[in-house]
Amino acid sequence: MTETFRSADVEHDAGEFEPFAHVWVADDGGSAAHRARAWAEERMAIRDIPLDAFRVGDDGDPESMPTLPMPHPADVVVVGVSDAESRRRARGLVTLFGCSVAIVPEDAAPGSGIVCGVDRLSDAGMTAAAAGAEAEHAGAPLLLVHAVAARFEPFSTREGRTDPALRIGRATVERHHPTVELSSRVRSTAAAHALLDESRGRELLVVGGERISSPASVLGELIDRTAIPLLVARGGGSSRLRE
Repeated sequence: MTETFRSADVEHDAGEFEPFAHVWVADDGGSAAHRARAWAEERMAIRDIPLDAFRVGDDGDPESMPTLPMPHPADVVVVGVSDAESRRRARGLVTLFGCSVAIVPEDAAPGSGIVCGVDRLSDAGMTAAAAGAEAEHAGAPLLLVHAVAARFEPFSTREGRTDPALRIGRATVERHHPTVELSSRVRSTAAAHALLDESRGRELLVVGGERISSPASVLGELIDRTAIPLLVARGGGSSRLRE
C-alpha cells in the first residue's frame, strides 16, 4: 500500500542527524574489509569526505582505536561482512560505537534505489533525513517502509491515515530533500521480513540505531541477513563509545 502526504500534515524535525564529515573503515585485513573500503570510497568520494581505517581483531574488538578527541568526528564506521562470524563481529561494533555504522556484505550485488525503515517516533525524522541525504547524493529514489502487525493494520490505515512515524519520515524528506523521488509503503508483516523483502535489488537499506537487545531484535536480524549494504543511522555523528 503506497501513500502520499503533504508536509503540512505533521510536525517534523530531522532530529540530530548531521551530514557525514569523516569515515572510519574497520580493517581486519580480510577481503570483506577491502570490499567495505571500496564501497566507502565510492560512496563518499562525491562528498569529499576524509576516510581512515582502524584495525580490529578476530574477536571484533578494535586494536587501534581512533584517538579522542579526533580532528573530525567519526560520523560513520564501515565494516565488511562475509560470513556468520564476521556478522557477529559487526553486531559488536554496532553496539560499541555511538555513531552511525554501515555493514557491507562482501558479495553485495549492484542495486538501484534506497529503502528506509521508519518505526519509532523518537528517531523517525533522523532516520529519514539520513536516508534522504543518501538518496540525494546518489540520485536514487527513496522508499520509506513501515511494518505493522496484521492485527493493527485496520487502525493504522483506516480513513487514509498511517502511522505517525511514517508521516514524520515523509515530511522530513519532503522538507530537507525535496528533489528526491519519494514513496512510502505500509507492510503488514514483521519489520525485519518487510525490510529484507523490500530491499531486494536495492543499493542501500537505512534503519535507525536501536540497541541490539537480543539476537531476535530487528536490527540484529537485519545485520545477520542483509544481502545489501545496511546503514544504521544515528543522530549527532558522535564518535564516543556507548556507556
